[in-house]
Amino acid sequence: MIENDYQKIKEEVLRNYNYFQKNISNLKGLEYIKSQGEEERVIESIRKLAEDIKNDKFKLMVLGEAKSGKSTFINAYLGVNLLPTGILQCTSSIIKIKYGEKIKLIATKGDNNFIEHEEINKIQRFLKENGAINEKYRDIPVDLINYEIFFKKNGEKIYEKEIDEFINGIMNEKEPGTDDEKYKKLIKEYINSKKDGDWRNLIKEISIEYPFESDDMKGIEIIDSPGVNAIGGLGSITEDYIKNVNAIIFLHSVEVPIESKALQELIIKNSINRDTSFLVLTKAGKLSSKNLEEKFNEAYKYYQNIINKEQILAVDSLLRLYRIEIKNSKKTFEELCEYIDENENSIDPAITACFSRTTKNLEDLIKKIENKSNFLHLSKVVDKFGRKSFYLLAKDFLKTIEEFYKRISSKLEQDKGILDIIDPKIIQEKISKIIAEIEEKEDIANIKVQAIDREYNSIINEKIKYEIEEYSRSMNEIVTFEELEKHFFYFRNHLKNYQENIIKEIQEKCNREIIYTDTINDYSYLIPEFTSEDFEKIKKETEKDSEEVEEYENGITFRKVEYIHKYSQDKHVNKIKDSITDRANEISNKLSKYLCSYLTNTIEKYEKILQKNIDTRKDELKKTEVLYENNEKLIEKKLKIEEILGAIYKSKQENEKIIKVIKKNIRFIEGDRNEII
Repeated sequence: MIENDYQKIKEEVLRNYNYFQKNISNLKGLEYIKSQGEEERVIESIRKLAEDIKNDKFKLMVLGEAKSGKSTFINAYLGVNLLPTGILQCTSSIIKIKYGEKIKLIATKGDNNFIEHEEINKIQRFLKENGAINEKYRDIPVDLINYEIFFKKNGEKIYEKEIDEFINGIMNEKEPGTDDEKYKKLIKEYINSKKDGDWRNLIKEISIEYPFESDDMKGIEIIDSPGVNAIGGLGSITEDYIKNVNAIIFLHSVEVPIESKALQELIIKNSINRDTSFLVLTKAGKLSSKNLEEKFNEAYKYYQNIINKEQILAVDSLLRLYRIEIKNSKKTFEELCEYIDENENSIDPAITACFSRTTKNLEDLIKKIENKSNFLHLSKVVDKFGRKSFYLLAKDFLKTIEEFYKRISSKLEQDKGILDIIDPKIIQEKISKIIAEIEEKEDIANIKVQAIDREYNSIINEKIKYEIEEYSRSMNEIVTFEELEKHFFYFRNHLKNYQENIIKEIQEKCNREIIYTDTINDYSYLIPEFTSEDFEKIKKETEKDSEEVEEYENGITFRKVEYIHKYSQDKHVNKIKDSITDRANEISNKLSKYLCSYLTNTIEKYEKILQKNIDTRKDELKKTEVLYENNEKLIEKKLKIEEILGAIYKSKQENEKIIKVIKKNIRFIEGDRNEII
C-alpha cells in the first residue's frame, strides 16, 4: 500500500515509467512505433513530464492583458522590485523564474549566445534595458515580429515581399481604432532598425534563479509571458510555451470590465483545467470592499465552469510592494506620516487610506497594508496549490500514459485477432474467402453501379416528361380560377412527393445492391416556386391578353363597321393554363438536371465507401497472406504481442492504484481532513 508520502508516490510513478520504457522498447522492436510518427511525439512529451517529476519541477505561467499589472504582480509575489514595471509592455522574451540558492540571471540572445549576471543591481538594470519595449513601438506586436522575422530566419536575408506578407497577416493584432498605415509604417521601421545585425542582441529568453522562502514553491517555475493582444491572442513564443505548462494564473485589472472580450478569449482558449487555473484580480485597493465583492461575484459568475471559486482572488500588488519597502526602510512611523502628508496628491489613495487615525504605530501600519493587499491569502492559496501541484503533475502524467496505452492496445488487439488464426488450413480458407469478397465487391463496382446509374437516369427523364404531360392534360377540364389555383398547388406537392419517392428508391437500391453497411440517409429536395404570389402574378400578366373582339354595324344610310374589345374569362383561364404549362416545362428541366446530379453524387459517395471496403479487405488479405508465408515467425510475434498486452494491462492496473491514492491526497490537501490516506 502506498502511504501518504509524496516521495514514495513519486518513486512508484517513476518505477511505472520504467515499465513504460520497456514496453516502448518492445513495441519499437515489433515496429509498432515509427520514428517521427504521432506515437513518437507522445512518447517524447511523456519523457519530458517524467523529467519534471524526477526533478520536482512544476511550470506555472502568468498571463495578463495589457495594463493588468503582470510584472508588478510577480515582483510583489517575489518580494523584490525585479521585473520592469510601468506602462511599457514586455518584449518578445519569456522570463522564467525558478528557485536557486542565490539570485542569478541567464539571458539567451537572438544569436543563441548568453549573458549572465549575479548582482541584484546589474540584474535590475539589465531587465529594465531589455525587459520592456521602446515607448515608440509599444503599439505593435514586437514579440511576434521578433519570433517570426528574426529568430526563425536566424540571419537569413529578409525580403520586402516577406515583410509585406507578414504585415498583412497580423493586421488583426492591432488595437481597435489604430490607423492602418501608421501601424504598417511602425512595423517596417522596427524591422529595418534590427535586420542589419542588431537582431542578434534581441533577447529570446530570460531565466532568473531566486531563493523562494516557501519550501512548497521551490519546485515551481514561474513563467512570465509577453503581453496579450487586444483580442485575447498570444504571441507565437507564448503559444509554444503554454503547451508544456502545468498551471496558469490569469491576471485582470479591476479597472477593466470583467466581461472584457480579451479576458474571455484568453481564459477559454488557454485554461488547462479547473484545478490548475487561477484568476487574480489586480489593483484591488482601488475599490471599496463592497465594489470589490461585486467584482469578485461577477468573475465567479462568468468563469465558475472553468475556475474553482477558491482560485479566484483579488490583490493589490503596489500595496504589497509598499509594505515591503516600509519594512525594509529605516524611517520611523512619524517620518512616514509626515512624508504621506507632504505627498498625499501623488501617492496611491489605497496607501494613504492605511494611515488612518486608528493606525498607531509602524507594526500596525504594516499589518493594515498587508491585509489590504490580500497577498497573505494569495500565498496561502498558492502554497496550498504548491503542495498539491506535484500530485496534479503525477496524475496528469499517469493519465497521459494511460491514454497512450489505450490507443496502442487497440492496434495490438487487432493484430492479435489476426494472429490467432495460425492453422495453415484455416489461414488458406480465410484467404480464399477474402479473395471471393474482394472479387464480388469489384464486380459490384464495375457492373451494378453503372447499371443503377443508367437505369435511374432514364427513369428520371421519362417520368418527369410523363408527369408534365399528364399535368397539362389534367387542366383541360378546368374553367374557373379557383380550380386552376388548387391544381397549381397540387402540382407543386406532387413534384415534391415524386422527388421524395425517387430519392428514397435510389438510396434503398444503392444500400441493397452496392453496400451492406455504412448506409447513407441524405435527403434534399428542389421545391418548385409555386406560391399564391406566383399564381396572382401569372393571373395579372395574362389578363391583358384575355380580350375578344366583337364586330357590329352602326348607322342607317351609311353602314359603319365598329369593333368592341371585350374581356373573356375563358380566354384568360386558357392563357393562365398556357403560362403554367410553360413554367411546368421550365421546372421539369431544372428538376431533371437536379435529380440526375443528385444521382451522380449519391453514386460517387457509395463508390467511395465501396472502394474503402475493398481496400480494407485487401489490407487484411495481405496480412493474412503474410501469416501463411511466415507461420513460425508469426507464432513468435503473437506470443510477443500477448506478452506486451499483459505488461500493459499490469502497468494500467498499477497506474489506477497510484491515481486513486493521488486523488485522496489532493482531497486531503484541499481540506477534507476526514479522507483516509
